[in-house]
Amino acid sequence: MKIEITLAQIQSEFGNPQKNFNRVNQIVNKIQPTTDHLLILPELWSSGFDLKQSHLHINADQEILQELSTLSTQKNIWIAGSYLTQENSNYFNTFVLLGPGGKKSIYRKIHLIKLMHEHHWLQAGDQYVAVSTAFAQFGLTICYDLRFPTQFQALSHSGCNIFLMPAAWPIARIKHWQALTLARAIENQAFFIACNAVGGTHRETFGGCSAIISPFGEILLQGSQTKELIQTIEINPQEADDLRCKFPVLSEQVENDKKSYSVITDDFSI
Repeated sequence: MKIEITLAQIQSEFGNPQKNFNRVNQIVNKIQPTTDHLLILPELWSSGFDLKQSHLHINADQEILQELSTLSTQKNIWIAGSYLTQENSNYFNTFVLLGPGGKKSIYRKIHLIKLMHEHHWLQAGDQYVAVSTAFAQFGLTICYDLRFPTQFQALSHSGCNIFLMPAAWPIARIKHWQALTLARAIENQAFFIACNAVGGTHRETFGGCSAIISPFGEILLQGSQTKELIQTIEINPQEADDLRCKFPVLSEQVENDKKSYSVITDDFSI
């Protein structure tokens, strides 16, 4: 069963949720789905990486999520992206996957990047999240998670055949982004749908290069480092399942992980 993916590599205006939502609202309303359809947006697209003002954006993000949930049902599409959320006195960078009929799954970013001071303003999540739908099994991840392969392995072994990743990955390390998204797709035999931001703030410039990568490592769609990209392609999630049956790396990995290995060091430093 094929599904449609709309990749929305966009530039957000820092600290302006209403203007950013108006832009996304226009994107959503132009979508004319012919089958199951998913729109993916960058990390914290509604507010930009305005973490110091998180407390000011919480209510706006909740209103935006309510609006998007309504749009999801009206357009019969799924909408993925990350937002600022709050529980008690803690703030989180939260992946929210919205589906028709009020469906909603959330994943709180586990790996906070100290280089961008996320840990100063946000609390880390503590659970991996997989989402089962009638047409695919999604693994939810956010940006810096990309550098932690065990998260993707756990999601793969739970049955996920598509990884979704909103991101705000800096252009200074964009070669790492390109290499690691490709690696995660290949080593887990899964589709990788990664939506990065472009533009930036006074401190960071984001590097785009959003991509849809096949389980075999083919780059099916890729954005530039600087320009916005809003484009739709079809994929077939069954291709990941078929590859895993034909070339059972994941099952062999499980067997290998049951073994215990030691590290032997040959020391020639003396």
